[in-house]
Amino acid sequence: MGRSRKQNIFIILAIASIITILLFAGYTLWKTTSSSTSSSQTERLTEINRYSNLSDINFDDGKVNFYIFWGDGCIHCEDLYTYLASMQGDFSQHVDFYSFEIWNNENNGKIEDYILTQLGEQAGDRSTPTFIIGDKVFHGFNESTKQQIVDTINDKFEHQDQIKDLSGILSLDLNATESDDNSEQNKTEAN
Repeated sequence: MGRSRKQNIFIILAIASIITILLFAGYTLWKTTSSSTSSSQTERLTEINRYSNLSDINFDDGKVNFYIFWGDGCIHCEDLYTYLASMQGDFSQHVDFYSFEIWNNENNGKIEDYILTQLGEQAGDRSTPTFIIGDKVFHGFNESTKQQIVDTINDKFEHQDQIKDLSGILSLDLNATESDDNSEQNKTEAN
């Protein structure tokens, strides 16, 4: 007993329908998986806040502070931010990022000067980017700096008890002017 032509067409259509359904289900599953991967990569590539305030700085959460002093329009600063954004997910458990634009913000320059002075570095230079991981200072960013960043983060996280205490920055008076500083110095010298 042979099958009729109508039965063969029906079987072919049924098989084609099943294949179409399976392909659609596979595509939907792939798209969903791809979207969640994309979503986690997007979360990982979250941009670092570039406009921190002194009051944002935290010393009590068991993380290493990463201070970035950058200039608006600085190409190397952009390269640094691109690199850090790509790595932020890897660092998020170990690092708090604080960014301060110094070319157009005098107070942010004072923050940089305070930290550099506390670490025995020359203050007043506005080269960018300058960044500090814990208490290690870096000037500039290039390909060779990338591994140094990773190594320094790991080292400073493992040896947090050896990082120089910079918490005095929280009491830094950003409203004081140079003439105020000179007045205080003159009072001290007079006594």
